[in-house]
Amino acid sequence: MVFDGIILAGGQSKRMGSDKGLISYKGKQLVEYAIDLLTPFCENIVISANNPQYSKFGLPVIADDMRDIGPVGGLLATLPKSQNRYSIVVSCDMPHLNSEAVNLLIEYVKDATCYIPKHNRGIEPLFGIYHQNFIHTLSETVNNGNYKLRALFSPLDTFYVDFNILLETHLSLFLNFNKLSDLKR
Repeated sequence: MVFDGIILAGGQSKRMGSDKGLISYKGKQLVEYAIDLLTPFCENIVISANNPQYSKFGLPVIADDMRDIGPVGGLLATLPKSQNRYSIVVSCDMPHLNSEAVNLLIEYVKDATCYIPKHNRGIEPLFGIYHQNFIHTLSETVNNGNYKLRALFSPLDTFYVDFNILLETHLSLFLNFNKLSDLKR
């Protein structure tokens, strides 16, 4: 199966104080971790961002059509442009994600609309595999004024992948960075 990659980097980064995807962490900008993660798995990669500085990475940068509505705005702008049925979606602020995590999600892809990691502390919708058909659910929900990604998953269309075992060996797998102090972890 062939995948596209979507990197969500369009957030306002209010708590970080500057565009978090462009902040350096251990010698690389945060968005570079997502690019490096997706490159072996994806035929095409786009960056969902409202900042033209992301074009320096040599990938298409797609701005939100509807701004200030969070990750759903990025997905609304990028999913319709996917060239393959499924896209691996990664938030730019999760540098500890690894190929094991991607492989675990891919292992389950069959005919569901979304494949989302689930563990004892909840779900991780900012790292998942989304079918192009998810755009219909996104559009309808946004038109109704709901911008919460977690509220969009239907039990009929979503397959939750158990990540508890992987988290036992990779404790910081879903650690995301929202403040400058988080970069010290």
